[in-house]
Amino acid sequence: MAVNLEASYRMTASRDLQNAPHHNETAGGTAGTLADEEQASTHNSSSRESTNHNRSNEMHKEITLPSRLVYYLNKESESPYHKLDTKTKDQQKHNKAVHLAQTSFQIEAFGSKFILDLSLNNDLLSSDYVEIQFNEGKEHLNKGGEHCYYHGTIRGVKNSRVAISTCNGLHGMFDDGAHTYTIHPVDLTHNSESTSRPHIIEKAPGSQISKVPNHTDTERKVSEQPFFAQTQWLRRRRKRALNVPRGVFEEMKYVELMIVNDHQMYKKQRSSYIHTSNFAKSVVNIVDSIYKEQLNTRVVLVAVETWTDKDRITIGPDPVKMLHDFSKYRQNHIKQHADAVHLLTNGTFHYKRSSMSFFGGICSTSRGVGVNEYGFLMSMAQQLAQSLAQNLGIQWEPASKKMKPKCDCTENFGGCIMEETGVYHSRRFSKCSIADFKEFLNRGGGLCLFNRPTKLFEVTECGNGYVEPGEECDCGSRTTKHFIQDCFGDCCKKCSLSNGAHCSDGPCCNTSCLFLPREYDCRYAVNECDITEHCTGDSGQCPPNLRKQDGFACDSNQGRCYNGECKTRDNQCKHIWGQSKLKGLFHTGPPQ
Repeated sequence: MAVNLEASYRMTASRDLQNAPHHNETAGGTAGTLADEEQASTHNSSSRESTNHNRSNEMHKEITLPSRLVYYLNKESESPYHKLDTKTKDQQKHNKAVHLAQTSFQIEAFGSKFILDLSLNNDLLSSDYVEIQFNEGKEHLNKGGEHCYYHGTIRGVKNSRVAISTCNGLHGMFDDGAHTYTIHPVDLTHNSESTSRPHIIEKAPGSQISKVPNHTDTERKVSEQPFFAQTQWLRRRRKRALNVPRGVFEEMKYVELMIVNDHQMYKKQRSSYIHTSNFAKSVVNIVDSIYKEQLNTRVVLVAVETWTDKDRITIGPDPVKMLHDFSKYRQNHIKQHADAVHLLTNGTFHYKRSSMSFFGGICSTSRGVGVNEYGFLMSMAQQLAQSLAQNLGIQWEPASKKMKPKCDCTENFGGCIMEETGVYHSRRFSKCSIADFKEFLNRGGGLCLFNRPTKLFEVTECGNGYVEPGEECDCGSRTTKHFIQDCFGDCCKKCSLSNGAHCSDGPCCNTSCLFLPREYDCRYAVNECDITEHCTGDSGQCPPNLRKQDGFACDSNQGRCYNGECKTRDNQCKHIWGQSKLKGLFHTGPPQ
C-alpha cells in the first residue's frame, strides 16, 4: 500500500520555486527586436516577483510511497505492489527496454487516494527519433531510446489529466481539475530489491491568486499606455478569430520538436546522458498532454541532443544573444529535420523572464528556435509550452488583457499559460491564446504542422489475441474471433501477467500459470523425418517445429528425408500417377 511517511509533513516550496519560471520572452523577426509585450513596466515586474513569493508560500509537499496496482493469481481485484518498474517480463526478446502498454499506480497524499490509469504515449517519439551525444568532439547517434512515458487519467475523475514517466521512479504531474500535483523520487538512485521508494509530491494552490497588482487608477493607466497603440490590431483580429469556421484548427497538427541540452544541464543530471535525455522527454511528454487537449496539436520528439563534452555556443546571462547564437548553431550544425529546436540550459538569465523564442518562427530553420532556463520538471514544461506557443504565433497576455472576460481561462484558479504574471503550474490556454493560434493558422502560418510523422511505437490493442510490444500476454476477447481458448484468464489481466504468473497460455504453461519443466514433450513427431519438441523450462510456448536434415534415411532405408517428409520411389509415383495405376506401372508378369 502507498502510505505517507509523514502525514503531517508539509513544507513551503519557496526554495524550489527560486528555479521556477519567472516569465517567457519572445524575440521578434529581426535581430534584437522583441515582441510588443516586452515593454511591460518595471513595477509590473516587481509585482510579479511578489506574486511568485506569495504563491510559493502556498505550495505544499508530502512524502509518499506510491505503488503499482497489479493482479494476483486467483484474485479479481487489483492490489498494491511496491515495485514501480513497468518493464515487461520478457526483456530478453528485445534489444532495448520495453515497458507495459497499460499500467496503473496508486498514490496517497494530502488525505486523498489517487489511482492513475496510464497508457504509453505512442505519439511522443517519431520513427526517426535519435539521441545524440558527443565524445571528444565527435558526434554519436543512438537510434530509438527507452520509452516509459505515459498519458492517462485519474480513475473516477472527469476531465483529469496525467503525464508520468516511469524509467526511474515516477516523474511527472497529474491534475484532478482542482489542483495540479507533481511527483518525483526523493533520490534518483534506488535499490530495486527494497520494499518501497519514497517520492515527493507537491500540490499547487487551488485558489485564485490576484494576478494584477493593486495599483491606483493613475498607475494602471500609465502601465497600459505602452500596449495601447501596438495592440489595437491584435484586439481587432482576436475579435474576428474567436468564431472562425471549422478547418485547420480542428484538424490534428504535429510539431516535430528537437531538444538540445547544454553541458550544464548534463552536469545537473549527474553527468548522465541517459538521465538528461529522460528529463527532456518527460518535459515534452507534459507539454504534449497540454497541446493535444487544447490546441489539437501533438508535440512529437524527433531528436534529443546533449552536449556531453562542452557547450557548442556561449552560455551567458543574455537570452537575446543566446537565442541568435543558437539559431546560427541550428542552421550550421543540426542535420535533423524539425519544425522547432529548443535549447534547455542550466545557465541563469539576467532578465525578468526565463525563456525566449522567435514569434511565429515555427517551420523556419533560422527562427524556429527557443532557449529555456532550467527549472524543476513542471516549471520547465510550462516554460517550453510558453516559448513553443510563441513560435506558433500565440501572444503574451499582460494583466490588463487578462481582465477582459473573453480572454479568461475556463477555470478560475490555476491561471492561464500565457499570462505575464508569474503564474506557476498554470495548465490552460486562454480563449484569446486559442484565437491567436487560429488566426496564425488561417493566415497560412504553420504549414509544416500538417504532415503526420511516423510513430516509433504503434498503438497496441489489448484483446486482439496477439502479444504486441508492451504486452506480456493477450488472451483475446470472447466477443471476437481472436479469443484464445486455452489462455488462462487468472494468469493474464489487462494484457499483463498476474503477479506470480510466469505464463498465460501455450503447451508449456500449466493451469497454475507456471512453466512446465524441461524435456516435457510439447509437440510430438508426426513421421520419421520430424522431431519431437520439448519445453525449455523458461517459456510457455513450444519451441519452433524442427525436422531432420535432408538426406536422412527413413522407411527402413527405402527413402530419404526431404523438407520434413520421407520421400520414397513408391510415394513419388503415387503422387504423380495416382494409386490406381501404380500396379500396372510396375507389373512384370506375362501379358494378359
